Amino acid sequence: MDFDEDEDVDSAQADAECTRKEYRRLTAAEVKNFQSTLNKMKSNGQYKIFVQYHRDTESPGAHFGPAFFPWHRCFLIMYDLFIYFNLSTSTYIAFTVHV
Repeated sequence: MDFDEDEDVDSAQADAECTRKEYRRLTAAEVKNFQSTLNKMKSNGQYKIFVQYHRDTESPGAHFGPAFFPWHRCFLIMYDLFIYFNLSTSTYIAFTVHV
């Protein structure tokens, strides 16, 4: 991600809280926005960057041992910030609950 040092960030935008919802609880408009954002990332190759970074060959400690949860927490924060600053200030990663 490239950030312009001279670029002003609206304080309301910078202080906005991230409200993450479980995927099944998203409204139809939120689902459409989320899917549209992912499709946009896939069409311009940005999604592939995150897939490549997530692969075991790029991140050997990501899937085994004590680094699993902290590594993925950091990965999702980077992914969320990328979406927020580059694609959509109203889209955050939805999560799923596996039971």
